[in-house]
Amino acid sequence: MVAAYRDAFGADARPAVLWSALPQGQSFVAGSQGDVYLFLVEVPDGLEQSKREQVMMTFVERAAEAFGIEVTKPMVSALDTAKVAEYLAGNRNRLRWWRRPGFLLGTLWHAMRTKRRLGYGKIRANL
Repeated sequence: MVAAYRDAFGADARPAVLWSALPQGQSFVAGSQGDVYLFLVEVPDGLEQSKREQVMMTFVERAAEAFGIEVTKPMVSALDTAKVAEYLAGNRNRLRWWRRPGFLLGTLWHAMRTKRRLGYGKIRANL
């Protein structure tokens, strides 16, 4: 993935890729349950559409190869640097500082309860 990023934007480019795999049963593909891998790739502001599409396709191919999955599974978004900064700032501010201790304690409590009940700890993914 790093090599694909540097191929597209130069050897000194600093890769900025966020990714997430949705848990089993949380996504549907072609009307049936399926695995989905989400990638957010930062690209320079104002990158021309043809180059953006080329970067997205390269990441789809590399992700499929890296995870050993079909090319229909990875979902790649190529966002301008300004949009990525806006997204990350919004994500950081989503949970206000005074609510973080309670959220952390609730998450740990939930993980301990599920560990006891199911044999493994689950965390609440949705904030």
